[in-house]
Amino acid sequence: MNKDECTKIGFIAKLHGYKGEVTIIIDKEFEDALIIEDIKTLLVEINDQLIPHFIEKMGGDSSCMYVLFEDINTEAAAKKLCKHSVYLQNKDIPKSKKPKDDIAALIGFMIMDKEHGELGIVDAILEFPSQLLLQLKYKSKEVLIPLTEPLVSSINQKKKIINVDLPEGFLEI
Repeated sequence: MNKDECTKIGFIAKLHGYKGEVTIIIDKEFEDALIIEDIKTLLVEINDQLIPHFIEKMGGDSSCMYVLFEDINTEAAAKKLCKHSVYLQNKDIPKSKKPKDDIAALIGFMIMDKEHGELGIVDAILEFPSQLLLQLKYKSKEVLIPLTEPLVSSINQKKKIINVDLPEGFLEI
């Protein structure tokens, strides 16, 4: 595999268990972009060569994945892969699901809750290392809603509406 057609996305940090699974740490710039369920093959750099490894089983999330490769089923075989860089072909790296420019466009959107209806307009987007928060005023109180899939059910760009499904008691905090 030609390195020019690939991008380093992380490295194999350590073993995960004793049956050949490894822990892969994903570089920060790819955390939001990767959809781990779509990844079928990873390229592991060994002696300046990119060797394809097919995935038998995968878990974790887009920052830290646990992977069992086909044909790697012992601790000894997995240990040989530790500290090696992991690549994906450029064509397999999706564009970020939430580019920062698009996130700022959510300011001014109406938040609609499944239970409570209209909550208010997004005043600001607060960026923290682990997540993004939608800031709005609800009943003269400042409310912060994490911009995560379990809470945000859909975003309608045309109507400028963010549909949320907040847990019971969320707005009383």
